[in-house]
Amino acid sequence: MADISGDPIGFCVALAGRTEIAPVFVQLVAVVPQARQRGAGLALVRAVARAEPHRDIVLAIQDENTASRALSQRVAVSLNSKIRRVPIRSYRRSELGIAEGEVHRAWLITRSESAPPLDADGG
Repeated sequence: MADISGDPIGFCVALAGRTEIAPVFVQLVAVVPQARQRGAGLALVRAVARAEPHRDIVLAIQDENTASRALSQRVAVSLNSKIRRVPIRSYRRSELGIAEGEVHRAWLITRSESAPPLDADGG
C-alpha cells in the first residue's frame, strides 16, 4: 500500500514464484488518478523488489497501456537491470494475474548480479 498522510493512494499485488529461483510476479499496480506520475507506482514496485532482492521480476502488460510500459522501464532502470519481452506462455496466467481472453505481453526484469542492494529508503 502507498499512502500520503495516512490516505491510501495506491497498492501493488505481487506473488513470489513457487521455487526459490522463480521470479516475483507483479500482478497489479494501481494508483489513484490524482497521485499518478509522482513516483508512487515506482515506489510500490521497488518495495516488491526490496522484499524479494534475489528474484527477477515479471509483469504482464497490455500493449496499449503505455503508462504501465513506461513504469516497467523506469523500474528496470532504477534497479540497474535489463527488461525484455518474453513469450506469454513462459508463465502461468494465474501467476501473471490475467484472465483467459485478456491479451498481455509478459516482460521480464532480470536483476543484475552487480546492482547495489536497495536500501530502506528505496535508493
